[in-house]
Amino acid sequence: RNIVIDDLLSETSPLKESNKAAPETIDYDGICKRMKSHNIDEQFQAVQMCRKILSRAKNPPIDEFFFRGVVKTLVDCLKSDNQQLLFEAAWALTNIASGETKHTRGVVAGGAVPLLIKHLDSPGLNIAEQCVWALGNIAGDGSELRDNLINAGIVEPLLRLLERCWEKP
Repeated sequence: RNIVIDDLLSETSPLKESNKAAPETIDYDGICKRMKSHNIDEQFQAVQMCRKILSRAKNPPIDEFFFRGVVKTLVDCLKSDNQQLLFEAAWALTNIASGETKHTRGVVAGGAVPLLIKHLDSPGLNIAEQCVWALGNIAGDGSELRDNLINAGIVEPLLRLLERCWEKP
């Protein structure tokens, strides 16, 4: 889950982003509050900040967000029509699902799986790719969760996504 393959990845890949040091003091409560804002710009900036903080290579503070209930907020963002917000939310969920089993299971229990599977058919390949990463982190946590994804219907949308990617020049 912590592989770095810089030269092979697109600009929108979660592994392409540089891991800049996060500020010394992070207002987790403030970020979580702004993630629920009705102002789409404020909400987007807060979700993006959450994702960037969770993208730290060393010791990402997953618990700091997880125990503040951001999984529900991020899952709600997966229902948005705003493609940038969707992408950032999927990426943040990917990072949370890469944590301990309790985090991965929390993403599943939070209702992310059906929406992540749905977005495998997203016209934006960056969103579909990010959803694959998140679903891969979930499946990678063990055979039970892998089987849950199969039972949730991941195979057909995943095959369609692969066909779309093969059709691209």
